[in-house]
Amino acid sequence: MEQTQEGQQTAKRPERESLRPSRRGEHLMARNILNLVFMIAAVVGVILYLKSPATLMGISLGGLLIGFAIVVKVVEVVVRMMK
Repeated sequence: MEQTQEGQQTAKRPERESLRPSRRGEHLMARNILNLVFMIAAVVGVILYLKSPATLMGISLGGLLIGFAIVVKVVEVVVRMMK
């Protein structure tokens, strides 16, 4: 309990440990880069899929880019699961 200037007692919130690990992770920079690549590829892929008739080997270029984005996201999840 703490005393205020008026003599009243106030309760102090207890100190708690964070539920997250204290270190931010050794792969944080790689994960951030992979997430950035995923987001950019996904947005550009959707735009190309909806607006562009371009194809590569009979497959929509936007669809290929979205597939690439999914692969990048899977790699990021694998890196996140590694400890």
